[in-house]
Amino acid sequence: MSGSERPRSDVHSVHRALDVLEAVSAAGEIGVTELADQLGLPISTVHNLLRTLGRRHYLVSSGGRYGLGPALAELQTSWDAGRSLAELLGPRIRDLASAAAGSASAVVLDGDRATVVAFDPGPADLVLNLDTRSSLNPLGLLAGRTLVAAQAPQEWIHRVTRVAGIEPEWAPDDWVRTLSQIAADGLVARGGVRGLTWGVAVPVWSRAGHPICSVACEVPAPLATDARRAELEELVADAADRLSADLGGAAVREAVSFVAAVDAGRVDAGRVSMGGSAGSTGGGAGAGSSSDTAPRGVLCPVDELGRIDRFVPDSLASSGPTLLLVDNPLTIDDQVDVPSVLYRDTVTDWVRLMSHQHNQRDEPLVVSTTASNPTGRPAELWVRRCGVGLDAAPSVAGQRATRDFLAEESESLVATLAPGETWWDDDVLVPGQVRSGLWELRATVDRVPVPLVVATSVRRPDQDVDPVVGPVTGIRFGNLQRATFDHADRRARLAVDLTAGAQQAAFNGPARPSSPWFRPERAITGEYAPGVDVVDGGRAAVNNGNYGVRY
Repeated sequence: MSGSERPRSDVHSVHRALDVLEAVSAAGEIGVTELADQLGLPISTVHNLLRTLGRRHYLVSSGGRYGLGPALAELQTSWDAGRSLAELLGPRIRDLASAAAGSASAVVLDGDRATVVAFDPGPADLVLNLDTRSSLNPLGLLAGRTLVAAQAPQEWIHRVTRVAGIEPEWAPDDWVRTLSQIAADGLVARGGVRGLTWGVAVPVWSRAGHPICSVACEVPAPLATDARRAELEELVADAADRLSADLGGAAVREAVSFVAAVDAGRVDAGRVSMGGSAGSTGGGAGAGSSSDTAPRGVLCPVDELGRIDRFVPDSLASSGPTLLLVDNPLTIDDQVDVPSVLYRDTVTDWVRLMSHQHNQRDEPLVVSTTASNPTGRPAELWVRRCGVGLDAAPSVAGQRATRDFLAEESESLVATLAPGETWWDDDVLVPGQVRSGLWELRATVDRVPVPLVVATSVRRPDQDVDPVVGPVTGIRFGNLQRATFDHADRRARLAVDLTAGAQQAAFNGPARPSSPWFRPERAITGEYAPGVDVVDGGRAAVNNGNYGVRY
């Protein structure tokens, strides 16, 4: 802020001292004469300011040049970016999510980790889900990648050697190329993480020209048309510029428009990479091709399959085992009772349990899947599929669980339960960790199915909870569900021309007609079936997105 812009009521000596600190911060190290010229102040005034700030240890002097001092580091350690920025960022992030009909977030770097200080899922149903105040690997977030790209390239190597699982197909060289492209594009990141979403991330700048945080907005990849991507870029850039102004910075970035990036070949639709060519799921097969199909046996991103007619069934039939979905409570925070049961029901014959929880408390917690024998006779417990994923990133945990669950079907006897006995599958979640799991199990007596109480519970390591009669925690009702559904599979027969090469089969997205992305012409009869929340008075439930359902 120049002198002419400062209100008369301001203390100008304070402004001058802060101008000195900001100039020294931007320069790294600077001399008295150079600083006086830069600020347009007399050398004597600047010298007095430097001497005073030096005595208070906000500056240090070496060889007649000044740098930042240890007192500033002490102030920095007491500053909580999440608490300080959340109030300011929250309204802007909500406005961005609403305008873009996508999920919006703001991320800050805290050492080696990233913290989501503001998040809004937006009005849509198929969105990226993030938990605020969680400590995450910044490379696992689109906004986090812009902040890493702003660092010195030698810092990148330290980070990219510890990113296993975020982009499973990438090598360190792929990461370096991606970060280089983001830096070359003015620290604007485009693309998605693990190919699930497409979005834009833009940094928010301080007055000294350093990124304070990064703002991102993402939508599901199948919905990211060229027009939608261009709109997202404008909305995110505008939000970042406004936040920069709110925080005293300026829109100093040199934005690269999405259209220009496409023309330059820097953004490939349908790729997992952000602004670079690394990480393509198809190794470049089909890129830039005008063909409507791709050769059989060649993997390529679905957006590169060309414009083809949608081939979808007129209806889907429900089949398979009972489904118990425990997606609410997803976040284990102070509003969830500990210890408690998250959900339970009594089922007979095969049941598929899907459970997805995120420990957002400042303590380790044990999340358990249990199977209890309520009968008066010993019962055999059988498991034919199982997959459990643990990670700080919810999508990574879910991918690992799904991969292992679908890998092999083999019915195994895991226990013989006495009457009233319980089988436990426990995992200890450290703060910020996610557990996603899928199990298919049943109980029998002489190979005849008998009732089984299946549950998910949470407790501290030194506590116990009875999954059959223990207290059930309350939940915040919304899109996420805990409920029982009659069937966990959907089946249909598709007529496909095998001579036409690789083709895309598209299914409907959100179940609720109130969703902004709901399209009646895409609805498939029988895709979504009603369920019942048996622990909340038989409340009707809809599995919006069919989590845990196999097609």
